[in-house]
Amino acid sequence: MTFIWKVIFFTLLAGTLAFVPWVLFHKKPVPRSGNDVMNRASVLMQDGRYDEAASTIQLWLKECDCDDASGVELYRTRAMIYIAKAYKKHKSKDESIRQAAENLNKSLLIYNANPPKELDVELFEIGGAFEILGDLSDTGKCEFYQQARQAFVRQLPMIVGDTFTAYGKTTRLEPVRGDIRRHLDKTNEKIAKAGCKVN
Repeated sequence: MTFIWKVIFFTLLAGTLAFVPWVLFHKKPVPRSGNDVMNRASVLMQDGRYDEAASTIQLWLKECDCDDASGVELYRTRAMIYIAKAYKKHKSKDESIRQAAENLNKSLLIYNANPPKELDVELFEIGGAFEILGDLSDTGKCEFYQQARQAFVRQLPMIVGDTFTAYGKTTRLEPVRGDIRRHLDKTNEKIAKAGCKVN
């Protein structure tokens, strides 16, 4: 390799290496929609960047008027990020569980203030997350299992009818009720096994 080519090669290499930190650490543009936020949070979570994923959602929650179903979903998703972190990062497990519970409770507050006008399974989703927290927790099992149980008990009578049609797709509802019953039964077993009092 001649001297000129060496100079050109090392100049290009230096330019490329200078560009790498910018790509990795520059501020991303502000998301324009809840879908953008969810997509970005998902990518960050898959990369193991749980705190950044949770912060992305938190920043959006500060900017948006999310006192409806979107707020319920955003807080529940944020809780699931902390649940994933609790599984992967054992040193911060207790703090991750606390953060997850806090976000699930915020999700429930919004849900209770703005009950859905159509059939949904948000309480089932929230209950499932609380059930996972009960499984993960060393000290709060009873509280989390009770919250899961309450969500399942509330959800079950809301699933009325034989089918539900949305966006051109019809779903049979008996299997949905069956899933809720299974989770409720499993949670009741966990409550009994943990020696919790049933509220």
